[in-house]
Amino acid sequence: MFITAVFTIAKICNKPKCSSMKRWIEKIWYIYSQWNIIQTLKEILSFATTWMNLEDIMLSEIRQAQKDKYCMILLICECKKKVKLIEAERRMVVTRAWRG
Repeated sequence: MFITAVFTIAKICNKPKCSSMKRWIEKIWYIYSQWNIIQTLKEILSFATTWMNLEDIMLSEIRQAQKDKYCMILLICECKKKVKLIEAERRMVVTRAWRG
């Protein structure tokens, strides 16, 4: 792609004269180096965007796992409380039946 751009610039600018040949080469080299920098930045930004998206997904999954764990702990605690209440009620019923 860069080579086609260089040829297009060369056609537009006509053939450079000997005195301005160095300046023309410097302009072409500048365009080439800027193009390479832009391509490199695009790759870096693409990688960074992908990494940030993955990080967001991982954090949301971790948060969801923590929520699930917290809910399970609450559920277990509530179940233990209910079991203790049921056992206490059974003991009361048994002691009333013996006294009865």
